[in-house]
Amino acid sequence: MTIFRLKHEFTPRDTSGHFRFPFNIDKECRRLTIKYKYSPKTLEDSEYSLRLIDECFRRYGIEASEERKAAELPLNNLITISLDSPEGLVGTAHRHLNDARYEISESYSSAGFFPAKITAGEWAVTLSAHAVLSQKVIAEVEVSVD
Repeated sequence: MTIFRLKHEFTPRDTSGHFRFPFNIDKECRRLTIKYKYSPKTLEDSEYSLRLIDECFRRYGIEASEERKAAELPLNNLITISLDSPEGLVGTAHRHLNDARYEISESYSSAGFFPAKITAGEWAVTLSAHAVLSQKVIAEVEVSVD
């Protein structure tokens, strides 16, 4: 049963920000499933990407050829997800996947998450915007329990 849905828009101003979204679970459950995706994954504007790469190299005093800069393409947006239970951190999926499914239960959890009892109370997902390079990135989260 789906208990929480979220659609959130990120812009470059959100880079390095952490955005917490609480939701409630009414009763103890056997398993919690998170479906998570965001798009676009890749910054499609290669001219703008090369400008960003050039600015970054200059900021760090790196002299780089055009070939070296082009080797950094494509640039990717990166928004990761974490989960908190009423007792604290359950885990994080700080990976480069932009479309994933995670399961948490008392006996098994997806990589990055601790096995946890799915108790009643306030839970939360946190979306961490490591890099928002596109003018707009849409993240979607769906949490269900059974």
